[in-house]
Amino acid sequence: MKEIIQQNDLRPVKNRINKQIHAENKVIRTLSIPRGKIYEDHVAVSEIVFVIDGAAYMDTRNIRNIYTAKGTAMMMPIGSRYRLQVLENLHLLICTLDENIRYNDLFMPEAMPERLGEKYPYRPLQMNEKLWHFVSTTLNYLNDGLSNDNFLRMKVVEMFHILRAYYPRETVSQFFLPLLTKDAKFANFIYENWASAKTLNDLAGMLDLSLSGFTKKFKKVFGMAPYKWIMDKKAERIYTDLRMTDKSLKNLSVEYNFCSVQHFCDYCKKKFGLSPGRLRNQSRTMFYPEGTPPQGTQMV
Repeated sequence: MKEIIQQNDLRPVKNRINKQIHAENKVIRTLSIPRGKIYEDHVAVSEIVFVIDGAAYMDTRNIRNIYTAKGTAMMMPIGSRYRLQVLENLHLLICTLDENIRYNDLFMPEAMPERLGEKYPYRPLQMNEKLWHFVSTTLNYLNDGLSNDNFLRMKVVEMFHILRAYYPRETVSQFFLPLLTKDAKFANFIYENWASAKTLNDLAGMLDLSLSGFTKKFKKVFGMAPYKWIMDKKAERIYTDLRMTDKSLKNLSVEYNFCSVQHFCDYCKKKFGLSPGRLRNQSRTMFYPEGTPPQGTQMV
């Protein structure tokens, strides 16, 4: 029986396959999976997966046994689930389309041929010479330690321009069409508006949904309750701000709606296991990936 590896299950179990990530970067990362393993993922943020080497059968909610091999690119929209049955040692480069990248402006969905519609035969993209060059140079940058998020976001934007310039419009349109499904639109709306909404009722109201209807839809797309997801995102942003900015504790406590600096400090100790001051001092001497708390931190 093949071992099933789930993306969100990375406990130190014998023979379990963890993600092989350059500095665990969230924008662009690599992943290696040995032959004979099965890998499952619930996509929290839309991503493009490039197969650098190897081969696998891929299953999604709607289609089964898609053969993917070296030179293939796959579009994985937010909220999707997929399963890889690895036939040959698999090496992937994964580009995340996070909320800071306005990809809608880059591939111009309004220009897509209407006849494609939302239901279409899935076709992974075959990498041409230009796209292979992008993948190769990106891997070299990662190997050289260039893992700054802002730099890698520029690489993702470069990827979009390559796709637009060196592929037929209909091919690119069909590749990106999953991002225009109702689930993807819902998820993108959440990413753009969650921080500005004071309550879940406010967020649901923006979509003209009841709280129960909103919660049901949210769980379907994100795989968890909206309150927990928002608390996780809030914790990630606080952790990143403490490590990467010089914002005062007073300003941070106001920005994240804490009633006092002391309350903010208590929150940090509970969530991250360290006071804000110790987190900042530690970040000057040790490297942790952006948005990733120290090992053992409970993100609630």
